[in-house]
Amino acid sequence: MNKAYAAALRMGKGQHVNVLERAKAAAEDYLAHFPPERRGAILLGALASVYGKEEGGSDTARPERSDGAVWLAGDKDKSSISRTGIGEASIAHETIVALQEIGLLDELVLTKEGLIVYPAVLDSEHVESGKVVGKRQR
Repeated sequence: MNKAYAAALRMGKGQHVNVLERAKAAAEDYLAHFPPERRGAILLGALASVYGKEEGGSDTARPERSDGAVWLAGDKDKSSISRTGIGEASIAHETIVALQEIGLLDELVLTKEGLIVYPAVLDSEHVESGKVVGKRQR
């Protein structure tokens, strides 16, 4: 997935509005080739291919070593229909769900400072003025 995204970035915008839209379409097309129940594993594999290397970590200067493909947001225009068949959820949302399913991401907390991600069970004393959103049922 990361290689498809990086290759699209190198190819230029083509028929798309800009190069990022082309790269997003390439990532969505790649993901659409897999059944929905396998997509979470594909996204986790894309993350592992970036962070699992010895030199580890995302490198935006080298798109093939970036985690950008798994954090792509959905369309701003809610009326547009996905041509790739991955559904209404953005790739970023599917990545969050995959991380939640393996227990690496449990809580998203909205505070006055912004969104905070807690990778464990959260008790109410950690957030005094925030609101817990997206809590997973166990």
